[in-house]
This record gives sequence, C-alpha cells and structure tokens, in this order.
Amino acid sequence: MQLRKDISAFSQEKFKENRTPFADSLKLHFYSFSEGTCHDDVTSCLEGLMLSLDMIDDIQDDDNERSLWKKKGLSTSLNTAISLMTISQLHLLESTDRPEIVKTMLTCLSKSIEGQHQDLYGNIKSPEQYIEMIKMKSGSLIAMANMLGAMLADFKDHQIVEDYSYDLGVVAQINNDIQDVIKFEEKSDWRLKKKTLPIMYLLNPSIKEGEIVRDYYSGKVSFETVLSYKEKIIDLLKTSGALNYTVAQKILYEQRALKKIERLPISDEKIKMIKDHLL
Repeated sequence: MQLRKDISAFSQEKFKENRTPFADSLKLHFYSFSEGTCHDDVTSCLEGLMLSLDMIDDIQDDDNERSLWKKKGLSTSLNTAISLMTISQLHLLESTDRPEIVKTMLTCLSKSIEGQHQDLYGNIKSPEQYIEMIKMKSGSLIAMANMLGAMLADFKDHQIVEDYSYDLGVVAQINNDIQDVIKFEEKSDWRLKKKTLPIMYLLNPSIKEGEIVRDYYSGKVSFETVLSYKEKIIDLLKTSGALNYTVAQKILYEQRALKKIERLPISDEKIKMIKDHLL
C-alpha cells in the first residue's frame, strides 16, 4: 500500500537522528511524577502527530526544500500528513482507556491549529496579540506533551504543568524569532512579511529609522528594496533596542516558567532534571 510506504519513509527521515523533543518531554514528565514504566504506545502516537504537523507547517510556509515530503509534491505529502494525523489519534484511542488523555491531545491540537491559522492570516496588531498567538501555536504542543506525561503518571495538578508549558512555548518561539530576524533569504520572516516581536518593534512609528521597514510592510516598497538595506536593518535591530526588547521578553517568560516549575511537589533532583531539560 503506497500510503503506508510514504508514511514509513517520512517517519524514517524524521527520526533518523533522534526522536522528537516532544516525545522526550512526555517521558521526562512521566518519570518526574512516577516510578513506573512509560507506555511507548502513547509516545508513538505523539511522534506521529508531531510529524504530521511538521509536514503541514512546511507545506503552508513553503519551507524545508530538502525534506522528503517536499520532494514528493504538495498533494501527496498533504494527504500523507492528514492520514498520519488521523492514524495517530485512532491509535491513541486504542492505546488508552482514559478519555481525558485523548481529550487533552485533541484540545491542545485544536488550539495549536487555531494559532497557526492566526499566524497564516498575519493580522497581528500588537506584541500582546503576538504572544497570545504563539502561546496557542507553539505552547499548546508543548503543553500536550508535558500534560500527557504527567497524566500518564497520575499527577493531578495538570494546571501548573499546562501553565509553564505555555510559557516555554513563548520562549521557544522567541528564540526562533531572534535567529530568523537577521535572515533575509527567500523563505525568511521578512520575505513572508511575518510580524514577529523584533519586527513589530521597528514597525512602531516612534522608531524613526524603521521607516523602510514600515514602507515595506505597508506595500510601498518591494522585498528587493528591503534586501538592499539588509545590513542597515540588521544594525538597526541592534541599535534601536529591538533585539534587547525581544531578549527581555524571552527572559521574562523563562523566569515565569522557572518559578512555576520550582513549585512542583516533587524532589529537588527531579525539579532540576525538568529545568535542565526544558531550559
């Protein structure tokens, strides 16, 4: 069956180096709250789901040209991703008799898809809106992995795990923003006119030197024009306070997550293990 062959080939490419960080986070939380043995069935479901989301994200962003699914073509890869997402959820239903675990996965998945939809539309008007969007898009997936691990371990206070997971999602996305904002290649945030935190800082009219950025985002000048200002824009990111502001936001959410993790009712050794892995 060709579909199974494609799913197998895509999975082998994704996991040829290691498992997903989400599977690692699930196991980390299970062993932080339990002395038992983690069930690989649920971990496999999570890995399959995350692979399908990676594929869909690459297709939507027209990204990752070297991946096998990009080489296979849009229609084939999209159908494979949808199938893998469905199979992963069906397998989870068969692997557990606890409906709250399935509900958690589906709830987090729904929130992440909503966040991705907001990102695709690009109608972000403020840093506050952007933070809320990335909490949904990225934080929901981290919350899914961490909460599933905690729930499988029968840890009852899911809310604190969910809370710091959303903070960690913000940290992860801001890290990406900092790395990507100095890239101006074909599929960059600049090319796609994404409004990340450092870019929104320059869109503020109070930053006079950011006029070229505002002109580009309002459609007055082309990407090629912005590209000719690349070095000046990179320098402006550093001198205007845009990068400092973005780093400060990252540190803020790191500290929020740390404080919540340190309140977990587990040993200091296990708290350190969680902090070392997640931060």
